[in-house]
Amino acid sequence: MTGSTNRDSHPRLSSADIVAVTTEMRMRQQGRKNRTAKGKDEQDDAKRELVMEEHKQSPAEIFAELGSDPVNGMTQHDVQGRLEAEGLNRLTPPKQTPEIVKYIRELTGLFSLLLWVGGALCLIIYGLQGDPNNLYLGIVLFLVVIITGTFSYFQNAKSSNLMESFKQMMPTVTTVIREGKSQKIDATQLVRGDIIVLKGGDKVPADIRVLECSDDLTVDNSCLTGEPEPLKRIPDCTDENPLETKNLCFFGTFIPQGSGKGVVVRVGDKTVMGRIAKLATTTGQSMTPIAREINHFVHIIAVVAVVIGVIFFIIGIFLKTDIITNVVFMIGIIVANVPEGLLATVTVCLSLAANRMAHKSVLVKNLEGVETLGSTSCICSDKTGTLTQNVMTVAHVVYDNKIFDAECSITPIGNYELNAPSFQALQRCATLCNNAVFDEDSKYEKVVGPDGLAARGKRKPFKETVPMGNGSTMEKVAWDTIGDASESAMIKFCHDKKDIIEFREENAKIKEVPFNSKNKYQLSLHKQDNDDNKPILMVMKGAPERITARCGSVLIGGEEVPMTPERLAEIEAAQLNLSKKGMRVLGFAQKILDPNIYKADYEFSTDNPNFPLGEKDVDYEATPKPDSKVEEPLCFIGLMALIDPPRPEVPIAVAKCKTAGIRVIMVTGDHPITAKAIAHKVGILWGPTCEDIEEENAERGFTQGDNGWIDPNTAPAIVVPGWTISLDTPQEEWDRILDHRQIVFARTS
Repeated sequence: MTGSTNRDSHPRLSSADIVAVTTEMRMRQQGRKNRTAKGKDEQDDAKRELVMEEHKQSPAEIFAELGSDPVNGMTQHDVQGRLEAEGLNRLTPPKQTPEIVKYIRELTGLFSLLLWVGGALCLIIYGLQGDPNNLYLGIVLFLVVIITGTFSYFQNAKSSNLMESFKQMMPTVTTVIREGKSQKIDATQLVRGDIIVLKGGDKVPADIRVLECSDDLTVDNSCLTGEPEPLKRIPDCTDENPLETKNLCFFGTFIPQGSGKGVVVRVGDKTVMGRIAKLATTTGQSMTPIAREINHFVHIIAVVAVVIGVIFFIIGIFLKTDIITNVVFMIGIIVANVPEGLLATVTVCLSLAANRMAHKSVLVKNLEGVETLGSTSCICSDKTGTLTQNVMTVAHVVYDNKIFDAECSITPIGNYELNAPSFQALQRCATLCNNAVFDEDSKYEKVVGPDGLAARGKRKPFKETVPMGNGSTMEKVAWDTIGDASESAMIKFCHDKKDIIEFREENAKIKEVPFNSKNKYQLSLHKQDNDDNKPILMVMKGAPERITARCGSVLIGGEEVPMTPERLAEIEAAQLNLSKKGMRVLGFAQKILDPNIYKADYEFSTDNPNFPLGEKDVDYEATPKPDSKVEEPLCFIGLMALIDPPRPEVPIAVAKCKTAGIRVIMVTGDHPITAKAIAHKVGILWGPTCEDIEEENAERGFTQGDNGWIDPNTAPAIVVPGWTISLDTPQEEWDRILDHRQIVFARTS
C-alpha cells in the first residue's frame, strides 16, 4: 500500500476518469485517435480534481461564509436570492434532441442517402421512359429507408425511455430549518446554507457538512464509491480528502440508520454526484466500427457506381447512342449497384441480437452497440452491484477456534455443524445482539387489489433457488431486511436455523448499549426463555480486537476454558486470515450472569454500567465512580466474516471473456484489499501482485541476489489505488500500469 505522502501528493480520480484515461492510453498505444473535440470544453470542469474545503472548516467559518445562522438557518429572503442566483437543487438534464430530429437522423444516414438517391434516379428513369418497373423499384427503395429508419427509431426510443428510469436519485421532500422553524420542503428548493435534518431511511438531498449526529449515523455510499458497507458519520474532520472524511454526506447517498443535522454546502450540478453526472452526459461519442465500415462501403459503392455509369455514358456518346437512352442506361447502372437489401438486413440482424440480449437482462441503448460489443477487446467494470450482489453476506463463521464456511455464492454449501454447542451460542449472540428485522411487505408477493391498489399476495418462501450460471443452483434469501447491512446479513444467516422473531420474543431484551465509535461494541441483556429463575444472559458484538481484550475465557466444545496466549493467537490468526480476503470480521462474546447477584428485579444501568463488561484499567477516581463489576471478564464465542459476494454467474462470464481474448479490468471506489479479494474470486486477478511477491520474499527470508528471490517487477497483476494516479500522471507510468494483463483500480471515487 502507498503511504500517506503519496495520498496527499496525488489528486483523486473518479471511476469515470479512470475508465476514460485507461481507454485513452491503451488506444494511443494502438495508434488510434480516441478523443473528439465535441463537448471537450464542457467536460473540462467536470474532470478537474475535486476541491472541497468545507470539511476542514469549523462550523462557525462555514456559516459565516454561507451567510447563514447556526441556530435559525436561512431566512426566506436569503433563500429566494440564492435560488435566483444559483438555481434549483437538481441535476441539469442533458440537452434533449427533438424527436422529429432523431427520426430524421435515422432516415438520413449515409447508406439511407444512397438509397434515397437511388430511388430518385429510378423516378427520373420512369419519367424519361415510362417503364412502371422503375416506378416500383423507386417506391421500394423509399419504403426500405422509411421502414428500417422507423424500426431503428422506435428501438432506440424504447431503450432511451428505459434509461430514464435510472435517474430517480433525487429525494422529493426534506426537512429543513429556516427562520428557526422546522419545515418540510421540496428538495429542489434547498440552497447552500440551509440546515437540514438527517434521519434513517432518507436519501441525502445535497452535499452536507455534518454538524451534530447520533452515535449510529451511517451513510450507504455504494452508489458513489461502490462500498456496500455503510460508513459512519461524525461531526469532526478525519481526512484531508473530502471523499474519505467522515463529516460529509453526499447527494444521492442513503442513510440506513441514525439521525443528525447538517448544513448544505453544495447543491445541484456542483455536488460530487453532479460532477459525475455531467461527466457522463457530456462525453462525446465516437463512431461505432460498423458505422465506419458501412460509410466506407457506401463511399466505395457510390464511387464505383458513378465511375462505371459515367464510363458507359461516354462510351455511348462515342457510339452515337440516343442521349435519352444513354442517360437512362447510366442511371440504370448506378441504381443496379445500390444494395437496397443491405440496410434492412443489417437493421433486422442487430435488432434480433438486441432482443436476445434483452432476455439476458442486457439493455442495448443503440443498435450499433451490438456490433461494437463483438469488437470489444477490453471491459472496464464496476464492482459493487455489477460483479457483486451489493448485499452483505455471512461468508465464514469461526467457533471452537476453527474457520467454517457459510452458505453464499463463494461457498454454496456450509460445512459448520448446526448442533455444535459453540455454534448455537454464536448464532444466539448474532440474533439477540442485533436490531435488524425483515420487511413484512417483502414476505409476500405483490398483487393489485380490487380497488386497483397494491396488495399482498401469497406468502413467499424464506429462500428461493437461483441459477449460478454454470448449470448449478443455489439458495438465496427472498425477503428484504430493514437495518444495518452487517446485522441484516446475520439475521439472513440465522433465520432458517431458528426463527429470529420467535427467538427474540422467547428471550426478552432487558437493556441495550448501542454501538458507538468510542467503545466499538454493542451489547444487550436478555431474560433466557423469559424465565425469571434462569440466569440473565449478556451478549456483545464488535471489533474482534476489542472483544477479545474483554474476555478471560473462550467457548470450546460448549465449555468455557481459559483464554491462554495460544488460544488468543489462534483467534487472531483466524481474524487476519479472513481480513486478508477483504472480509469484515466481527467478534462475539457472552456472559451468563450470576443469578445470586443479578436477580430478575436487578436494576441494570447503561449510563454507569453495573454489570460485567471485561473492562481493564478502570479509573475509579472518575465521576461517577465506576462499579467494580465492570472488570469481570467475558467469554469469547467466535467470529463472523462478512463480504459482498460475487454474483454467481460472474466468474464464468469473466472466464468466457478471457477465452475470447477480452481483457477485464475492475474499477471500483472500494478499499484495495476488498477489491483485490473480489477480483481474485471472479477471475480478474489470478496471479500475484508486486506486494504479494515482496511478502513472499520476506516470508522466505530472500533478498535481492539470493537464489530463489523473485523480482517484484515481474508481477503479472497490479492493484492501483486511486490516490496514486491523476490526470497529470505521465505516459510512462500509464504504460507501466497497462503493461500488466491483470489490473484493478481501487478507491477511484
